[in-house]
Amino acid sequence: MTALFLQVFAVFGLAYIVGHSQISLWFRTWLYPKHALAAWFVDMLECAGCFSFHAGWIGSLLHLFPFHPLTAACFFCGTSITLALLTGLTPRKNNGP
Repeated sequence: MTALFLQVFAVFGLAYIVGHSQISLWFRTWLYPKHALAAWFVDMLECAGCFSFHAGWIGSLLHLFPFHPLTAACFFCGTSITLALLTGLTPRKNNGP
């Protein structure tokens, strides 16, 4: 249980570092105006759910996570979206009255 807890936060932390931190800002700002496909790629890097989905299945194929690749991808995507909403990384839209 503790290992799963650490894996969830490791994937979310990696998604934050790659998509929102100052560490990778130079790369994202350099790549974004290059081409429409590069801009799309940067948008996917900045999405916590998208990044975590791909980190999950790749990590599972590398035997870092004890799940089937599709299960790991969906699990880490969902947990990262939830953590992003809880931490304010992704703003919550107000659709209600």
